[in-house]
Amino acid sequence: MREVVLHIGHGKTGTSAIQSYLALNMEELYKFDINYPAPLDSKRAKNLQVTSGNGTLIFDNYDGGHDAKATLFSSENLFFLLHGEQKFTEFILNKYTKVTVILYTRNVLDMLVSVWGQTVKRGGSTLSLNEYLTTQSDPHHEICLKWLNLSKQLNFDINIRNYSNHRHAIIDDFTNVVAKILNLENGCLAHLIKPSKTPINRSMTQAEYSVLQCLNACDPRFASKLSDAWVERLPDIKKEIPQLSKEAIINLKARYTDVLAELNDYLDESEKVIFEENDKFSCAVQPIASLSNDQINIFKELFTQRDFPSFDPDIYKELHPDVEAAGVDPYRHYLEFGIKEGRRILKTFISKK
Repeated sequence: MREVVLHIGHGKTGTSAIQSYLALNMEELYKFDINYPAPLDSKRAKNLQVTSGNGTLIFDNYDGGHDAKATLFSSENLFFLLHGEQKFTEFILNKYTKVTVILYTRNVLDMLVSVWGQTVKRGGSTLSLNEYLTTQSDPHHEICLKWLNLSKQLNFDINIRNYSNHRHAIIDDFTNVVAKILNLENGCLAHLIKPSKTPINRSMTQAEYSVLQCLNACDPRFASKLSDAWVERLPDIKKEIPQLSKEAIINLKARYTDVLAELNDYLDESEKVIFEENDKFSCAVQPIASLSNDQINIFKELFTQRDFPSFDPDIYKELHPDVEAAGVDPYRHYLEFGIKEGRRILKTFISKK
């Protein structure tokens, strides 16, 4: 019997950590009759970097590992690409006799704040959190319902889990789910190597978001590379949540009432998705802390690379005499003040002033 387990994310639910775990244990998993086909970015996954998994192999007509009991694919891209009847039938049901989907979702505000952060980090956005929440519509929970309905329509198993309840032990939860799906002995995968850090794709501080938003206004390529470097080299920095407006919270709660009611009808009590009713997202605005020396040093390194605009501190001080007069480090001044003010760093660099 050809069996497949599809871990489809969705985004911002520990997917990179799970993919690092799978990449680190490909050979060991095979001993348990689990074939995890090597993704193109397996080296990045093993190095605990942000990855996209092996889901593209499904569309490349992957046909290997038949001697294993089950083949496991992991990619959050599958969440968006396979929730339609035609594609799911063509690429999954026509190839496998037993299909199980693992889908992690997340509490609403927890999810939306994280998605907004990702649009700043890698999506080129300059919107503030409240601008994003009042002008954009996030589809993740609605698509969870589409997956649930698809599973009923096409008669395959789906495991929907609330990442917000398992975020601090996401690897343990994932392995327990896989073991149960494949009827493996409880705890048999406990000895496998776990990533030394989770989450792998952390959220940012307010100062980091501010810099990235300003860089996005110039060229989003710079922001995404700086974001990746901060995430990968400074994984332990504690995230900060900008304040949500009361208006945004009220409007969002009304928008999600029916969606959550329908979704929660299916979920076990311990996995139900909530709209958070606490001060975590509406507390008073805290002053934005300064960037650390480590954060600034990474910026310095990147801005000496060929595909970044050159930042010459002497030229910056020459262009802006007030910086030299104040005796401030030009890199720190640019990141904390100059970038927001649109100050030039070179004559050839496009800026507002």
